[in-house]
Amino acid sequence: MASEPTLENSDPNGLIEWTRKVYSNGKWNAAPDIAHWRGNYYVVVNQGTFHPGLHGPGIVLRSSNLKEWEHIYTTTGPPANGSAVDCKLLALPDRLIFYYLYMHRLGEMEPSLPLPKPDVRNYVETRAVYTEDGQSWSNSQRVYEPLYNFWKPKVHNGVIYMAGDTFNVGRTDYVTAAEEANPSLYRVDLFRSADGLDWEKVSTILKGNAHFPITETAITFLPDGELFAFTRQNFISRSKPPYTTWTNEYAKMPSGGIGGPSLIALGNDIYVSGRYYGYLKDHGVASSPQTDKFATSLWKYNPQEKLLDRIADFPRPAYADQGYTRFVATDEGVFVVYYSGHEHGETKEARITKADIFLSKLRIGT
Repeated sequence: MASEPTLENSDPNGLIEWTRKVYSNGKWNAAPDIAHWRGNYYVVVNQGTFHPGLHGPGIVLRSSNLKEWEHIYTTTGPPANGSAVDCKLLALPDRLIFYYLYMHRLGEMEPSLPLPKPDVRNYVETRAVYTEDGQSWSNSQRVYEPLYNFWKPKVHNGVIYMAGDTFNVGRTDYVTAAEEANPSLYRVDLFRSADGLDWEKVSTILKGNAHFPITETAITFLPDGELFAFTRQNFISRSKPPYTTWTNEYAKMPSGGIGGPSLIALGNDIYVSGRYYGYLKDHGVASSPQTDKFATSLWKYNPQEKLLDRIADFPRPAYADQGYTRFVATDEGVFVVYYSGHEHGETKEARITKADIFLSKLRIGT
């Protein structure tokens, strides 16, 4: 087992070759994704006004060298103001697709506001825009049915797969605040597509229970075709072709899960990254900025123990809003993009309203 990172030594195994800031504007930038398409790297960013990213567009950045980045696109309506949360990219031979979650929430999620009334009606849907030339972009369109949050897509044998979470409420036009607070109504499904725009359901991966909701499921494929999934709330799920039945195991993550998880398989080695909550547990009073730390972290799956070994934190544990990583592997190496407010100090702004986009090159998969 590799050495586990600590507050004092975030990269004990020397897995982070370098880290660069991709984007900063003094405001809140988060939930990025990265793709390599036709010789360029693309990064998408949610620019909400505060965590969790409502009331702001998504932007697309492009670079040929991972050093200089140009802003090439900003989402617009419809619907509403073009709010684009939880950004994802899919690079296909003929197009680059940008997915995002549109939210219309009457029950705001700002910490300064009271909790919404139980009967408040909220609405979410996954939308997509795409480009075929890297210059002009299509109009946005809804992906599949309303109330679904689609996660990062992956291509296997020419077919595109993606996990999406939703609510078992028997309707598609709204979900109430009370229903969102009922964990047993949550469900994660697997979908497939030939073009990235028209999707069909394949199977159900997980259902919620009485204790916590089921959301944010990342997937990756192993060389033998097995589909491996990790869900934020600490579940590992596996399925063999045709991916209609699943085995589910509790991942035993000591922090209770990984926020905004991302997966990549390099050969038979499986890596997971995302927001790590473990530093909250053993380092003092939770309300103290000096001890209430998060980390954006990297894990490797241990098939013998059926557990995840934490092998790096990047850039470092901090009193800041951070995480929501995405991998990309190219001939130039393996990279992970993420957001973090760590450069804004141990402040309320770093926790809620200020965050920047970072990119790290990793020494894995070699």
